[in-house]
Amino acid sequence: MLEDPVEARRRIQHFQERAGRRDAYGELLARGRVSRRVSSPEQRDTLRRALRTQARADKLKIITRAYGDVVVAMLNQPVTPDRETEMFEAMRETHAAADVANRLGHQPRVLAREHREFVALCMSCNAQGHVRASGGELEVAGALCTDACLG
Repeated sequence: MLEDPVEARRRIQHFQERAGRRDAYGELLARGRVSRRVSSPEQRDTLRRALRTQARADKLKIITRAYGDVVVAMLNQPVTPDRETEMFEAMRETHAAADVANRLGHQPRVLAREHREFVALCMSCNAQGHVRASGGELEVAGALCTDACLG
């Protein structure tokens, strides 16, 4: 557990900056899915075409759909035994980090996630936390993981 508030803020800021720089395709690669609200039909078609073109260049298979004014795209990834194990490990890690926050009285919600790293927020007091799973251990930082809820 990282209790240095300066280092915790740095980690949270770095993660948010990295996530904020992503365009739609970058988000698709990082999260496995993306959705964007696009007002005009021409822009929806352009976005879907651009995502498919970039995926084809990277030799990835994706699925794109438009539902009203929302464009949705996701990686077409079959669930293999290794991938299933990875998904269950990620869920266990998320629950373990939430347990830490809950013991401190927080109501944690994940704001952004990338592979085995995420930033969460307390819905009651707005405390933030950064969690990274590394080698079977959780690295937690931020008030969400170290301080009692003030809300």
